[in-house]
Amino acid sequence: KWIYTSAARAHAVNELFDACALHTRPGDLVLAYDDIPMVHFATETVPFLHNSMPWLYPANIFARDLRDSYAFYQKAPIIVKQKVKTFGDGAGWPEVQLPEPYENWDVNRERNRIMNDFMAEHQYIEVWSSPYFSILKPGKDQQQ
Repeated sequence: KWIYTSAARAHAVNELFDACALHTRPGDLVLAYDDIPMVHFATETVPFLHNSMPWLYPANIFARDLRDSYAFYQKAPIIVKQKVKTFGDGAGWPEVQLPEPYENWDVNRERNRIMNDFMAEHQYIEVWSSPYFSILKPGKDQQQ
């Protein structure tokens, strides 16, 4: 009550939180990529990066924080990844779909390349997916 959202959006986010309950525990290191910091509050997980909203990072700073966080924790995080833009001109999701995939936008391209390289290096495996979000776990340097 008093939270203004669409039924479809509430359903999509509730599906994500249900999946997070199966694949994360409170206190787990999680990288919520790229502008969904609410995941940490809702799941009581620990942000892997210094900033829980990586979308705000220029690519070079994102790369540095990703590298520094991995060096500090000595393990790769669980990744909760969004597949759609959820704010600004994407605020109408899921009812309104933008014409170009969010991951291909120029503003995201270099940061996504860095993220994809990190996921390849640590052999991430998708353990859950919906049209809007996915959860991935590292196959290498498994989180304890």
